[in-house]
Amino acid sequence: MKNIYSFFICFILIFSVSCDDDNNDNDLPQDKSITLSQERLSVLYLESTEEIALSANIDWEVSNSSDWIDVSPLSGTASDEQQILTLSIARNDSYDSRSTQIVIKSIDGQTADTLTIEQWGITDYVPVDWSTTTITHLDLKGGKVVLDFDGKMPSFIDNKSVIVLQNDTGCFIRRIQRHTVNGNTATLQTSQGNMTDVFIDQSLKLSTDPSSQSGLTKGGLLTAIPNRKDVLRPSKIIQQNPDGSYQVIYDVNNAATKGSINIPFFNYSQSFAGKTLWKGLQWEKCLVSSGLGVNVYIKFNSTVTGDVPGADAPKGTMEEFEITFDGSMGMDLLLKYIAETGIKYDEDPIKLLPLPKRVFFFTPPMTPIPFSITLESDIMMECLMEASAKVEMTAGFRFEPQVSVGMRYRTGDSNFTPIHTFDPNFEVYKPTISGNAEYSIYTSVYPHIKVKLYDFVGPIIDPCFYLADDFKGGFSQELFGTESTCGWTNRLYSGLNLNMGLSLGFAGLTWEKYLPTKSLNETTLVKSPCKIAKTSPSDDLEYNLKDLKTNPLDVAFKVTDEKLGQEDACWAAVVKFVQSGGSITRQYALSDTQGRVNVQWVPEKKGDKLTAMILDSEGNTISQVTYTPKIKVEKSIIGEWLAIRDEGYIKENGIVTDKWDDETAEQKMTYIFYDNGIYHFYDSDWIDMGKSPENGTYTYDETTGKYTEIDSDSGELSTYTITLTDDDYMILEYKDSSSYEKITFRRQS
Repeated sequence: MKNIYSFFICFILIFSVSCDDDNNDNDLPQDKSITLSQERLSVLYLESTEEIALSANIDWEVSNSSDWIDVSPLSGTASDEQQILTLSIARNDSYDSRSTQIVIKSIDGQTADTLTIEQWGITDYVPVDWSTTTITHLDLKGGKVVLDFDGKMPSFIDNKSVIVLQNDTGCFIRRIQRHTVNGNTATLQTSQGNMTDVFIDQSLKLSTDPSSQSGLTKGGLLTAIPNRKDVLRPSKIIQQNPDGSYQVIYDVNNAATKGSINIPFFNYSQSFAGKTLWKGLQWEKCLVSSGLGVNVYIKFNSTVTGDVPGADAPKGTMEEFEITFDGSMGMDLLLKYIAETGIKYDEDPIKLLPLPKRVFFFTPPMTPIPFSITLESDIMMECLMEASAKVEMTAGFRFEPQVSVGMRYRTGDSNFTPIHTFDPNFEVYKPTISGNAEYSIYTSVYPHIKVKLYDFVGPIIDPCFYLADDFKGGFSQELFGTESTCGWTNRLYSGLNLNMGLSLGFAGLTWEKYLPTKSLNETTLVKSPCKIAKTSPSDDLEYNLKDLKTNPLDVAFKVTDEKLGQEDACWAAVVKFVQSGGSITRQYALSDTQGRVNVQWVPEKKGDKLTAMILDSEGNTISQVTYTPKIKVEKSIIGEWLAIRDEGYIKENGIVTDKWDDETAEQKMTYIFYDNGIYHFYDSDWIDMGKSPENGTYTYDETTGKYTEIDSDSGELSTYTITLTDDDYMILEYKDSSSYEKITFRRQS
């Protein structure tokens, strides 16, 4: 029994330990992987040795190689440390390039990575190991170059060999016309070469954004390596100081600068606030900034192929070139202008600030040819101004758009094709304007960017974001109430003007083109005034004309402008009021700072309308709104009535002997009824005959419509029937056995 109990305890303990182990995440199996430091490798036709870094947490082996490449070692074990593959590459004695793939796979066959190797055919390019070579003399104009070699000196062939020199100012392609050697020193007489001398059947993808990754060259130097999309990044960035000296601001070999990898190709931030542009025109705010990276793609073909010994080596021909500037460009502009008299200013752009030259060096493991891109740029300002008379204004905006601008060229194209995307996000400083002038302003602060490939000027681009304001018309408080008062319009807008040029000297071509200014993404920031709308009273309210005589209608409106597609209050808009009936307190008014404007109006009759309109500088209507108030119809004959129609007939012995329908009765007969029971009636025909108007007393039963009047002069009693309509008409009818008359009147008051 004791042995059984001990066994049971042991079983429990073992089970517990097993459970603890299962819950330990550190003991979970890791994903097995094999990763090479790069996907592609491009080498010259010469015999060479290259090193590729390998990371593997599983045992591995080389499963595929080539007869012209030896790989060492051919297998390895899992390791936390980076391992090195050594590639011994045989010379290519053909003018054609060749390529192969080396596959590194796990022993169990579950994972693998592949390296593609391309070897050039025979070329005139002579590689130089600049880690052991010094340029002791360089005269690019005269062509003399002196090189001191600490290591092995390469072989040069007069009138055939091509080298790429490299110093702090850039890289330079030189053709060797003749050379002499004295010990470890080579003296070369050279002429300028171009990229087609060294790039044959190749594509280059370059980004000026530095990389934090690095790898070993065969000389043991670190170099920035391409990412997994084969985009090559700079290994060194040098900037020129104001005194003309050069400073290294990034070097993948230097730990002190290697961490500073956020270095845009083109970047600046500068305030020009308070700077006077011209006379009364100045920047109240002017902060401009930029952070642009550059991406370049160049594709070269070959002019000749073959493997005939002794034949000239092939040269490259450029098939395609593309460059884009990508990033942000920030602007915070507030322009202030005060002019006493009419002016006109139209001058060429001026240079506000020269920016330091910056050189980006590329020393890739995938190609042994050094490459440099040089940035030369200035901050420019352009201003156009015209005003007819005195004016004071401020206007501006703040934004930081994401942009991509550049160009693309393909062999055979008559010109390059611009590339551009522009995503603006504006914050507008609302313009303030006073004066009675017309003016137009165009201004911009922009970079003038010139890019060199090697020592050739290539693309030139001016991404010119501009601010413009067009004002027409004017207003003056003292002019109100006169016919000379006019309206105004203002449009504040911005956009991108692209000025571009491209020279293909770097590709051995004399081709050079410049495009006319291309205007893009013009955006209306503020358009004033834009719209007028009634704010009170409500359309549902109903009024009595009698009450409005002592309490006029206070009709309020709001004028708005359009700010980035949204309505906003418009100040100082000229509003004109026009009424179809009744009286108003003023004909013109200015909107206040909230866009509000109002007028008092006394309508005369039902159906009267009040129209409020905003006018431009020529008196044309920009927007208008019409208000027709609801008027209560009073069933009362009190007031003045004008006859508009008289119709009837007379019978004798039951036969109609006279019949009429006079539609021209207007202005002939008028009734006026007073609330004290007195009436007044006159007929213009009576006046012509010398007869006096008729006066007397009346009674009227609103229920039955019976109307009785007594002439105060003759004492004659007359009885009629009166019908009042809802639309302010009165129908007076008289009928007996021998006659009938119907007179229609329209209320006048």
